[in-house]
Amino acid sequence: MTAPCHPSKPVRIEADACSHGEPLHHHRDLVVGAGRTAGEDGPEHNFQYIDEVLDRMLGAARYGAEATLAVGGQRTLEIEPSGREPGCRLLAEMVGLSRGDALAAWRSIGEPEPQSREESAALRAAARPQEVCKADAEGRLQFTVALRPWEIASLRQL
Repeated sequence: MTAPCHPSKPVRIEADACSHGEPLHHHRDLVVGAGRTAGEDGPEHNFQYIDEVLDRMLGAARYGAEATLAVGGQRTLEIEPSGREPGCRLLAEMVGLSRGDALAAWRSIGEPEPQSREESAALRAAARPQEVCKADAEGRLQFTVALRPWEIASLRQL
């Protein structure tokens, strides 16, 4: 297995430059993949950082999945969608081992049964981490996210 290239250097991405299914950025052992799908409210961009390609899967059990996810280091992606209207808003959602996992959040608060309303609201929020980005007066915006290998960030226009 190889070490990630330049782990502290951000990767800058112009989101609209991608076509479906093609790598957006490729440098030796670093691939940032992007898919573009037509959603109900416009295009959606999905970004996944793959630190390295594994020769084999480490197993189907949870410990095997966690071992696979532990390969490689965190990278910062600076995503710059182009061609947006001034003031438009994008919804960013992230999913990964430590994000978007309501079960892990439930365990972290002591596995309460039943949950209070506040605990239920916190678990719902943990299941769908979201952030709203707004374009400036010229239609420019930048979304910066730190992803571990195999985590996914999704951007969609509101």
